[in-house]
Amino acid sequence: MSAKIYSVSCLAALLCLLALTALMNRIVDPFWYYRDFNIAGINEARTEFARYERHIKPVLLMEQRPRALIFGSSYSEIGFEPLHPALTQGGQESSYNFAMAGADWARVYCNVIFALRHTDLKRAVIGIHTRPMPAVDCKSQLADMGEISQFSLLLSKIALKSSWRTLHKQKQGPSHTPQGRYFYNLHKRDRIEALFEGGNFARRIFSGEDGGCRRDAAGKIAASRDFSPTWNKPGDSGDLEGLRELLRRFAESGVEVKLVVYPVHALAEELEIVCGDGLGRWHALWRIAHLLEQSKASAELWDFQGLSDFLVEPVKNNQTLYWQDSGHFNVEMGNKMLDVIYGGEPAGPSLGGDRFGVRLTAAGVAERFADFFSHRRAYIAAHPGFHEALAGLMAPYRQP
Repeated sequence: MSAKIYSVSCLAALLCLLALTALMNRIVDPFWYYRDFNIAGINEARTEFARYERHIKPVLLMEQRPRALIFGSSYSEIGFEPLHPALTQGGQESSYNFAMAGADWARVYCNVIFALRHTDLKRAVIGIHTRPMPAVDCKSQLADMGEISQFSLLLSKIALKSSWRTLHKQKQGPSHTPQGRYFYNLHKRDRIEALFEGGNFARRIFSGEDGGCRRDAAGKIAASRDFSPTWNKPGDSGDLEGLRELLRRFAESGVEVKLVVYPVHALAEELEIVCGDGLGRWHALWRIAHLLEQSKASAELWDFQGLSDFLVEPVKNNQTLYWQDSGHFNVEMGNKMLDVIYGGEPAGPSLGGDRFGVRLTAAGVAERFADFFSHRRAYIAAHPGFHEALAGLMAPYRQP
């Protein structure tokens, strides 16, 4: 065989190999970009989407240009259904869950800026924590969003590896819905219950500076039974310049915004009260509400924390309906939250007596603050097992 024939044969073989690789990656579509092949046992479950959602979601957003979007961290990505009728105007408009697992405020802020530039956004639900929300320089982050090469999708080493993973993990089920909602541990009931047991529960809440509370958890829990803080209006401190800027842009674009403060399971909230001052969260809510009232945007602030039935749900024998852990709520609860926010259900009392869902104004925060602690005292008095359960969850995590 001549050198020329050998070289041509090697080149042809290489081209065939590349073509087969591209064809396999195109059919398997591990990143869920093309979305035109859905084959049982091959790619019905897109297990790799969660790994690369920060690359793929922006591209899909630019192509689909939805008019209703959900923003936030994994709390929003897991709990809020973008196909909720209130978001889609009864199914007449497109929507997408643009929240991302692990997203901090900077990521959420830049995701909103990106969406305002590349969609015809009219309705937004933004999940937030009561933490600083500063202005962010999105230049570097935006430069990487919305662009992905066909080479990366079809011929890269990552694409090939992801296709093999997809083929071998079909029994695990999909990680997301086509509209971007994250399943997380939804189908892993044993794991969900384990996250509410012993030290696992406390580890999700405590940070290093809480060591003293960990060591004396039992004493602090007992002492906090009748805890009744006094409201005092906070100063106008707190870094909310990023939120202020987003509200300005929403007003200019005519976007209707619902800011939703993430609720946590009542046991998790109680632990924060036991180990904290009980006021910090409420001061943050007042500052956010005050900022909204200064803004020209069509924006509302909604809070769902309390002792309603949804938030005190026991998690035993894998029967949890509303929670995946102490902070991540399921879509069943998220749908009820959207029902309240958009008026599908009255924001009235639940079976437990406390209200589920309150729209907050600056003037109304103090009233809700008093209402919350009044319900808390009554609930603890009527349910002694509540604090006993909390002490039991803390016991395995006490420090020597």
